Amino acid sequence: MLMLARILVVALINTLLWFAPPVCAAEAVKLVLSGEQNYYQQVADVFAERLAALEPGVEIRRQVLNSDNDLSVAEGQQLVAVGSDATRKALAQYPDADILSLLIPMAVWLDLSATGLENQRLAAVVIDQPLERSVLLGKLLQPKAEHFGVVFGPAARAAQGGHLEREHAMGVHLRTENLPPTANPISVLSPLISASEVFIAVPDRADFNRNIAKWVLRLSFRDKVPVIGFSSSYTEAGALASIYSSPENVGRHGAELLNALSGGQSEENGSHSADWRAYYPRYYTLQVNEDVARILDISVPPLDELYRKYEQALRAM
Repeated sequence: MLMLARILVVALINTLLWFAPPVCAAEAVKLVLSGEQNYYQQVADVFAERLAALEPGVEIRRQVLNSDNDLSVAEGQQLVAVGSDATRKALAQYPDADILSLLIPMAVWLDLSATGLENQRLAAVVIDQPLERSVLLGKLLQPKAEHFGVVFGPAARAAQGGHLEREHAMGVHLRTENLPPTANPISVLSPLISASEVFIAVPDRADFNRNIAKWVLRLSFRDKVPVIGFSSSYTEAGALASIYSSPENVGRHGAELLNALSGGQSEENGSHSADWRAYYPRYYTLQVNEDVARILDISVPPLDELYRKYEQALRAM
């Protein structure tokens, strides 16, 4: 009889555990923004809305950094840093805390995460889109193109790591060149763009991006080579199209990642857990410059159709 009672108790406990909702380690979240800029606020707004939907009742507080203040993170709050400055501050002030970083370039993340303690758990949703997605967009808009050109600055080369392996599966020969800070950009870019049917612009540090973009667009226009950019500004300045991470893209993925890191279930893929590491954004934004498409005599589908075709091609990779 005693044995039967024990069996019933164990069965009852297992039943309760089975049907109990997942326990979230982040019952309270401290969002630290690098500044007052609108894009930081957009990330925070979308993050808070999405996390509240995934984890009803979670408490979310915000703090905007300025030159004077220190972080104020209470015990039990999960620290989420939005932007590079907030991430630097979080790592310096809380060297043993779990930190999720959002809207940070991969190159900066690699530098900063290397300073973390061995037992510190760090994760990020970076702002970069992986190179293979840009190549895929170029291939979708120029199906017959085979020769793609890419130039890497010092930070971008390190950040790409092993993400250059899928271009052959797309029927693409990817020619890459390095552009050191001391090199003459025209001497590197001109022969590379002339030999390319599509040129892929890859983000690097801000000063490098500004200096190189004008030459990429000028030389590509001379040679009638379409450019796939990495921002809305690139498209508006003369790229054929761009794929990039909007603040909304990063904020949404960040909330879903934190939920998965805490043991919750992602609605998109059903995953109940995630690793503490850097992630490229799950979501993306496409933009096309129709005037450039017209000048280059490239047929571009309507944007909603382009999204549909791109998503299908991405899933098939």
